[in-house]
Amino acid sequence: MQSPWFMRFNRDPQAKLRLFCFPYAGGSAGVFKPWRNAFAGVDVVAVQLPGRGSRVAEKPLESMAEIVARLIDELRGFRDLPFVFFGHSFGSLVCFELARELQRRGIDGLRHIILSGRRAPHLPRVHPNTHDLPYDEFIEELRSINGTPEEMLTNKELMSLFVPILRADFKVNETHQYRADIKLKSAASIFRGRLDTDVPEAEVQAWRANFESGDIEFTEFSGDHFFIHSQQQLVLERV
Repeated sequence: MQSPWFMRFNRDPQAKLRLFCFPYAGGSAGVFKPWRNAFAGVDVVAVQLPGRGSRVAEKPLESMAEIVARLIDELRGFRDLPFVFFGHSFGSLVCFELARELQRRGIDGLRHIILSGRRAPHLPRVHPNTHDLPYDEFIEELRSINGTPEEMLTNKELMSLFVPILRADFKVNETHQYRADIKLKSAASIFRGRLDTDVPEAEVQAWRANFESGDIEFTEFSGDHFFIHSQQQLVLERV
C-alpha cells in the first residue's frame, strides 16, 4: 500500500488496527512521527496533505469537499484493517467530515474517532476570518496562537513557503459549511487543553451533539492549544 496522502511509520504485518492521524493547520505527517512506536499491534499512518513535507511542491487544497473526496479515494487501499481516526485542531474537522462521508457511503471500518483541540463544527463562528489578512497581521495572528516558533515567524524567506499552506488550511477551516444531515455512529473521545482559551470546554463538549451514541469520553490535559506536544506521553496513554 503506497500513497502520497499517507505516511506509514511502522509497517507491522501483525497489526490488528490502523490509526490514522490528521495534523493541525500547517502541519505535516511528520508531526506524528514520535507516535510511531507507541502502540503495539497498531499500524500508525499520518495524513500528508498537499503542500507540505514530501508534497511541498504541490498546491495546498482550499476546499474541505476536495480534501474529503481525495482522501476517500486514497483510503481504498488502506481498509484491510479496522481503523481509528485521531485529529488535532484543523485535523479534527478533516477527520470528522471524512468519517461522516464514509458513513454516508456505507463504508464500514471506523471503530473510534478522537477529536482534539477544536470546538464543535456546528457552533456558529465567533471570530472573524484570518486566512485573508495582510501578511503582517497574519503573522501576528500566528504569534498569538503560539504554535509557530518566533525564529520561524521572523524568517521571511521561510515564512514565504509556510504562509500559503497556513492560509489554505485556515480558509478550509473558516469557510467550512456544516451540514446537519447525519450523526456519527462510532464511539468517540474528545480532548482539550485546559489553558486553550480559544476552545472553551463547553464548545468542545458540544461535539456530543454530532454522535448517535452516548459512548463519548472527555479528557482535559494541562497546557494550551498545542498540548499534544507538551503533554505527549499523557495524550498517547489516552489514545
